[in-house]
Amino acid sequence: MSNLSKTISYLKRNGIKSTCYEVAERLDKIHLEKIQKKAAAYKGNRYFCEEKAGLNKARFQKAFVFSILVPAYETNPIHLKEMLDSVTAQSEFAKVELIVADASKSDKVEQVIKAYTGRLEEAKETPAKLPGRKKEKKTEEIRKYPLIKYIRLKENKGISENTNAALALATGDYIGLLDHDDVLLSDALLHVRCKLEEGEYELLYSDEDKSDGEMAHFFEPHFKPDFNLDYLLSNNYICHFLVMKAELMKKLGFRREYDGAQDYDLVLRAAGELLLREGGKDKIAHIPKVLYHWRCHESSTASNPESKRYAYEAGKRAVEDFLRTYMKLGKEQAQVSHTSHLGFYKVTYSPNVFQARPEVAAVCGRVIQKGKVTGGPAWHMEEGKLPLFTGLKAAYGGYMHRAEMIIQVDEMPKQAVCWNKKYRKLFKKLETEGKRLSFQEKQQIARGKGDIFLYVPDFWQSVNQIK
Repeated sequence: MSNLSKTISYLKRNGIKSTCYEVAERLDKIHLEKIQKKAAAYKGNRYFCEEKAGLNKARFQKAFVFSILVPAYETNPIHLKEMLDSVTAQSEFAKVELIVADASKSDKVEQVIKAYTGRLEEAKETPAKLPGRKKEKKTEEIRKYPLIKYIRLKENKGISENTNAALALATGDYIGLLDHDDVLLSDALLHVRCKLEEGEYELLYSDEDKSDGEMAHFFEPHFKPDFNLDYLLSNNYICHFLVMKAELMKKLGFRREYDGAQDYDLVLRAAGELLLREGGKDKIAHIPKVLYHWRCHESSTASNPESKRYAYEAGKRAVEDFLRTYMKLGKEQAQVSHTSHLGFYKVTYSPNVFQARPEVAAVCGRVIQKGKVTGGPAWHMEEGKLPLFTGLKAAYGGYMHRAEMIIQVDEMPKQAVCWNKKYRKLFKKLETEGKRLSFQEKQQIARGKGDIFLYVPDFWQSVNQIK
């Protein structure tokens, strides 16, 4: 879908004023935030990884088998072959089984798999050039991994049920999700293994980018934050590349009533299950590297958001289900609506966020001077604590529309903060006892109690209601 077509579609949904601002932000090279400029300078490369040589020498203490699930349907043979190549390349660093659940009417996917596995069998029979017992051990590993499991489905029951068919065959310790026409970087599982050496994570995700249909040009990198629940409630920012502990994924499975947003529904429920545990948030890990290429062609959602409008309705229902099931909020306490950007949602709390969510210590907004953001919240990213929106024009949406989303933040601008009443009372009590608290000390007290800070895009409009 061309940029012109996207613009026309946006215009029909949101009107002239919003569209003008959207176009102006795309064309602006000056009044952007730091991360937007970083994304604009991005030049992806399918096989390049600056740390690969060093990581390859790592001696892993933990051994895992990784299952990669791929539901396929009438896949372009060239795209399918590239996907297969990208997965089998992971065997340099890990034991991998690829499970393809094929719901195609034709046999073109099956024929590609048969031809491909034939070549793999031939490679597996090649003796390893090692003496004695080491040779036998290496040969045994070559015979088993990479392993491709293919299942021809009797009927196409939809993406969730098709993926469940692949999930039932998975024997790995961790399970990853991959679309049938996308590609993993050649060292994706190397980075996953390195992260698993650091801790016993149950949900891991990486950054990603998009590519053209020929996998020749890479663009629109998605640089993600560490786990951020409220941002996740706004959008499935986790998306690709997702790896989950097998027990957790098999417990949850995929729900067909959320087809089109089945991965989003899965991630939300997995996060909910983990957050119910003590220290569960520490089981979620972000790998700040682009490990996944999301292929854009005319029929893909990545290229044409309008092609799957039903998916965004399913995503909305998934957020609503999370709010009811895991946050125990009724319809009168939290309502979900679409924003001007497809796939992004707004949660409205009633009567206000503090009463609906007592774990929120404070909410904040942006500080704007002369039409630009001069003070804003911060969250942790690869570069450290990165101030959000600084330098951005007030009318712009920011990188990945974050300026228009409710998100959890690490620090807040002093000039635009509204505290929960319980903290205002606590701070007043401490100060009447002779201790004058600085703004930084107030933030430390709230963080020490385990509460969170929220950036709210309509802060200035809602602050009177909150107070």
